[in-house]
Amino acid sequence: MTKVQKIWLGLSAAMFVIPEVMWGPVGNFIYSLFTPTLNGYAQIKRNSFLFDYKYENLLGIVLFVQVAGIIIFFFSWLRFRKNINSRLVFWIILVVTFLLSLISLFTFYLGVIFNISF
Repeated sequence: MTKVQKIWLGLSAAMFVIPEVMWGPVGNFIYSLFTPTLNGYAQIKRNSFLFDYKYENLLGIVLFVQVAGIIIFFFSWLRFRKNINSRLVFWIILVVTFLLSLISLFTFYLGVIFNISF
C-alpha cells in the first residue's frame, strides 16, 4: 500500500479505537444488554460520563464518529485488497471489521435513534 493509503486506513481505524478505549460506549452497551437489571436500571461495565442524561448529545457524537470510522475502515480495506499480500489476514480483518461495524450500527441505533437510557 502507498503511504497515503496507510495514513487513511490508520486514521479511520483511530476514529473507532480512540473513543472506544477512552469511553467504551459500544462495549458498555453490549455488556448492559446481557446483564440483569439492578433496581430497574441496566448495569454498566465501566461507568462513563457519557451515560449521564446530560451528555446524550455527546454520546451520539462519539457513537457517530465510531460508526463512521469503522465503516470508512471497512470500505478502505476492501478498496486496498489488491495491495494486501496475505489473503488470510485480509479476510480475518474484513470479517472482524464487518462484525464491529454491525455492532457499532446497532449500538448507535439503540443509543441515539431508539434512545435507550441507562
